This record gives sequence, structure tokens and C-alpha cells, in this order.
Amino acid sequence: LPLFQLVVTAWSVFDSTKNASRVLRIELEDVDDNAPLFIKGAQPVFVVPRSSGRSNLVIGRVFAEDRDGADLNAIHYYLLPKCTGTAEFDNFAVNDYTGEITVGAEGLVTGHANRFELCVLA
Repeated sequence: LPLFQLVVTAWSVFDSTKNASRVLRIELEDVDDNAPLFIKGAQPVFVVPRSSGRSNLVIGRVFAEDRDGADLNAIHYYLLPKCTGTAEFDNFAVNDYTGEITVGAEGLVTGHANRFELCVLA
């Protein structure tokens, strides 16, 4: 693992005899150097009801993995607003911890697209 040395110096503007320097050794145990990845070829397809009457109906879940150590692999999910290009985007949400995709109680407006493409960032 990488080892670094950092020289830390403190100066006194009132008494230069109190100036001091010390070497601080830094040993990295792990770094967050791997981005979360969705499983290749896994493009989930979810069935979305036109109207459910239920608030925050779970229609599916996305999942990403991170190869970093346990302390550095907390994954959060975000819906990207530019992917759909439709007004129905506001009816969808993703749980930032679990990756569950939900649709609001109002469902989707009849007469609009039958297919929606949601982009999730992990």
C-alpha cells in the first residue's frame, strides 16, 4: 500500500524560536477508486400500471456493485432527469439507498407514451 510523508510546519509570528516542523507519515489502507457498476446486459424492464391508487408503488429495483472495500462501497442511486424527455418523469422516483423504482399514486396519464426510459446513476 502507498506510504506518503508530509512535512507539517508551524510558525510563530511573535517568537521564531517556537517554529517547528514534523514529518507526518500517511499510509493508505484503501481508496475509493472503483466506480459502482450495473451488471452488464441487465436492462431491467418494469410494468407500470396506468393508475394504482397506491402511493409510491414499487415497480422494480436496480442494483449496482462496487469493488472497493466495505468502508468505501456505500452506493447511492439517483434518477437522471434528462433521460426520458417526458413530463411523466416526475411520477417516478428511486430510493437512493435500495435502488427501488417507484411510481406515484396518480400513475401515468392515459394517452402518453407506453414506454419510458429512466436513467439511474449509482
